[in-house]
Amino acid sequence: DRRVHDLTLTEIAGLIRGESNTEVAVRVQTARQAPRWVYPIRYESGVPPTVLFYHQKKRPIIWILRFGPHTDQELARCLERFPADEPLVLDLRGNTGGNLAAGIKCAKMFLPKGSLVAKIKTKTGLKVVRAEQDGLYADISLILRQDRYTASAAEMFIAALLEGKRGT
Repeated sequence: DRRVHDLTLTEIAGLIRGESNTEVAVRVQTARQAPRWVYPIRYESGVPPTVLFYHQKKRPIIWILRFGPHTDQELARCLERFPADEPLVLDLRGNTGGNLAAGIKCAKMFLPKGSLVAKIKTKTGLKVVRAEQDGLYADISLILRQDRYTASAAEMFIAALLEGKRGT
């Protein structure tokens, strides 16, 4: 057991270790809640996970810790286990962003074709990014969580889903 209340989410994710291409189970306990298991966390080639799947009071929750090059794949693996008839909670609290392209890829998973994902100001002008096709999960009801530490690519992800009327 290790207390992690004084660590950032990135530092906590860095503590999760296992053999490459294996799954690790983690037990989480807060001052207000009973211990719960967060699983599976797939440990791949020395890279800490960016997405965790767990249940809170029987509600499935996907926690996106940050956006990295494999976040869309990790998110897709979690969504395979998700019961499509229930609202999905996407927890981005403490997510300080990361790779913008990864955030865009993940947002497209939940948006219908033509939805605005982002407007990016570049040296050559404004680049408008839209969903080219219906996302595989464009029909799932979404509940989005954020806090004052949610930033950068995570803010873009949430804004795209809210603007696309995909979540509350």
